[in-house]
Formats: sequence, structure tokens, C-alpha cells
Amino acid sequence: MNLKRIISAVALAVFLSGQLTGTAGAAEAGAVDSEPTGDTLLGFAQWLCDEEDYYRAITEYKRWLYLHPRSPDVPRIRLRIAEIYLQAGKPDAARIHLREIREEYRGTAIGRAAALLLAGSYHAQREYRKAATELARFLADYPGAPETDQARLMRALCLWQSGRPDQAQTELARVPADSPARPQADAMLSAMPAYRRLPLKSPLMAGALSTILPGAGQVYVGYYSDAAISFLLNGLLIWAAWEAFDNDEYVTGGLLCAVELGWYLGNVYNAVNDAHKFNRRQKRRFFRDIELSIVPLTSRNGVSGVGAAVSHSF
Repeated sequence: MNLKRIISAVALAVFLSGQLTGTAGAAEAGAVDSEPTGDTLLGFAQWLCDEEDYYRAITEYKRWLYLHPRSPDVPRIRLRIAEIYLQAGKPDAARIHLREIREEYRGTAIGRAAALLLAGSYHAQREYRKAATELARFLADYPGAPETDQARLMRALCLWQSGRPDQAQTELARVPADSPARPQADAMLSAMPAYRRLPLKSPLMAGALSTILPGAGQVYVGYYSDAAISFLLNGLLIWAAWEAFDNDEYVTGGLLCAVELGWYLGNVYNAVNDAHKFNRRQKRRFFRDIELSIVPLTSRNGVSGVGAAVSHSF
């Protein structure tokens, strides 16, 4: 009797064990089935990016990287994350990733694209000297790359925009005569004389004129409203101080003189600043057409390199 009970107990245990195993297996299979595939994750990340939900898109791309660390698409996804940071208006975060990619994948199309995007991020922020430095590094690392001549054009523009037209001219001269970029280089060279004839204002002259007569420097630059304000305020303060001293109100006169000194120095500073603003506006207008004439830098994998972030098809 005891033997029968033992056999029955063993049979029941085996049955229950089988049931539990089957249930656990089904649950595990359900969990696997519910896990999105790699293509689904990438498609969702791209959809989030299209919706301009950039930070969630970056999170999904990072999730994909965690789940597929050995995929051959890892470099491309890492570059995509950097591009989205640029789209989101976070160039500093993008540059951290771009520098890492540039170094880890040096000599590859992804490495070239990262180097170009890094230079482009600086140019987009009008940090022309840094952009020129990054492009010089690109040209040293990839002297025979398909983007070399376009990189020379862009570096020449950055040198030019940072106030070094002679170095820009030297860079343009290095574009080979048989290069498709040669006509653009010639067009830029032909624009050099017009740049030197731009009607720029001397900040020193503007400051000197406003030192002699408040508002005169602003008139010289063409900022007439600033000139009128500067002349009236300084004139009123000088008149008020004169009246105070004339009425033996020396304390009031002294305070008004102190206030006038601040306005007077501010008037000189404002004239110098207006001259710089005028010059920047003139140069910006001049370079706008040149920037539009330069074909955007792209690498062979379709990644745009200067000043723009692009999307991939996943």
C-alpha cells in the first residue's frame, strides 16, 4: 500500500513538473515574441526623429546598440546618434560622439563622414577657425578621399570668413585643374577683389568721432537712431550738470557729471560696436551667396558633411 502511494506521489510530481515547465516555456516564448526586432527598433527610432522627438529617438538608437553590440551597423548607428544631436541643437554633445567615431573608424567612410560633420558643426555655429582646423586635419588624414576638393573649398571659405583671405587664396590654388570643384574655386578667387572693396567702417574712426562729439561715430556708421539717442542724452546730462554748478548745487552737479561720464564712455563703446556690427552684416551678405554656391560635402555612404544633419534609410 505504501508502495502504491509512493508511485502515485512520484507520478503526480512528474506531471506537475511538466506543467510548470510548459507554462514557463510558453511565458518565455511570449516574452521573446514581444521583444521588437532590430529593424523594428530602428524604424521606430527613425519615426521618432521624423516627429522631432529627438531625445526619445536617441534613446531607441542606444537601445539598439545595447541589444546588437556586434552588428556591422554599429558605426552607422553611432553616427546617426551624433547627427540627431545636431538636429536637436546640441552641437557640443554631437561633437563628443563625432570625435570618438572619427578616431575609432579612421580610414573608413564612417570616419570620414564624422570628420566632415565635426567641421560642419563648427561652421554652422560660425566658429570658422575651428572649422578650418578640423578640415585641415581631414585633408591630412584623407588626401585622396572623394571629398578632398570640396573640403578644400570649404576650408578656403572658413579661412576667408575668419579674416584670412590670403590663406584662403592659397587653399583654393591647391584644387587641381581637372577637378569638378575647380570652377567653384575659380569663382571664389574671382570674388576676392569684390571682397576687398566692401564698404567697411573703421571701428577706430567711429570711436574717435564719438569721442569728439557724442553720436558722430554712429552717424559715420549709419546708425542714425543710435546717434540721435547718444547726442540727446549726453547733451541733456551736460546741460543739467552745467545748470547745477551754475546754481551752486555742487553735489548734484558732481553726481550728474559721474552719470554723464558713464553715458559718454558708453557712447564711444556703442559707436565702435556699431562699426563691428555694420562690418559683420556686410560680410555676411557677401558670403551668403558663396556658401550657397558650394556643393555640400558628402561622403560615399550618403552622409552630409558640412553644416547639415541627414537621415538614413533603415
